[in-house]
Amino acid sequence: MRKSESPGGSVKLLLGWQATKEDVEKVQARLPGCDLLITDRRADLQYFECDTSSLRQRILEAEILMGWIAPRDVIESAPNLKMISWLHAGCDQLDFDLLQRKKIVLTKVAGSNAVAVAEQAMALLLALARRIIQNHALVTNGGWRPLLEPGSTSMELESRTLGIIGLGRIGEEVAHRGRAFSMKVIATKDDPSKHQCNADHVYRADDLLAVLAQADFVVLAVPLTPKTLGMIGEQALRAMKSTAYLINICRGAVVQEAALYAALTNGWIQGYASDVWWDYPDSMPPAYHYNVPSRTGVHRLPNVICSGDRSCNIPSIKERMIETGIQNIACYLRGEQPPLLVNPSRRY
Repeated sequence: MRKSESPGGSVKLLLGWQATKEDVEKVQARLPGCDLLITDRRADLQYFECDTSSLRQRILEAEILMGWIAPRDVIESAPNLKMISWLHAGCDQLDFDLLQRKKIVLTKVAGSNAVAVAEQAMALLLALARRIIQNHALVTNGGWRPLLEPGSTSMELESRTLGIIGLGRIGEEVAHRGRAFSMKVIATKDDPSKHQCNADHVYRADDLLAVLAQADFVVLAVPLTPKTLGMIGEQALRAMKSTAYLINICRGAVVQEAALYAALTNGWIQGYASDVWWDYPDSMPPAYHYNVPSRTGVHRLPNVICSGDRSCNIPSIKERMIETGIQNIACYLRGEQPPLLVNPSRRY
């Protein structure tokens, strides 16, 4: 990893979000060798967004881009860009072919949100197991159902099997919490030899169906890559127990939407909960998340619990992401390999 230097001695770092005065001061204090470029602030934009016309203008000077947004055309037009400090854990929004062609170093902030996302997974899992949404609606509507009536009973987590698809940073945190509930934890991982012993048994990623067949609850925690795109389809869903629940905390596109709808309406699985939904190529505007959670109506089914990208809606996580992004840049500028360097061949 080679240190980047501008002719004037300082490195031009572009902050691609609605950076506050405090943000700017923090980055400047931690990266004194950088000359900061700031996109124009707009009152109609949210904190994580930026004025794209301003971004296109500033990127012409920038050597490093730090932020949550990196449109393809902006990167394509950047003549001096050498590094992107991506403030997301997942990298599926980026054009890897373009980054490799331009030899741009990419880092991420994986782990910054691991605890929060794992806690969201457990919240959704418990809501499914204890029928929290159904019971809430029943009470607020003045309804009542007899105890032990079919379709109304809950499930204890103790001694149940939790299957985690993708035992990375988030998956390990989910496994740790599953063990706290006295669940049996099994998981998949590309390299089963590398894990933190939070799972009772770790399978190879290719053993997906074997894990699905055993689990009472399945938590999806894989990155979205060409390999994982649509990995949960009809075959995978039919491999699950008819009494099992599926929880998605990674990306909507990991699950095939039509197959999931069939599974939920035909009794292949018991229920589904998700914090993530599908992005459609003709959404308006293209970068907007979840304007239509599901075109098939998965989000309206009675055995589905929904939250919309809420797992990281915690102020401290934003600060953690920026801090991790700064650490990646600092290592790069020292000529060291950043701790969260993205592997372009694996795309995460």
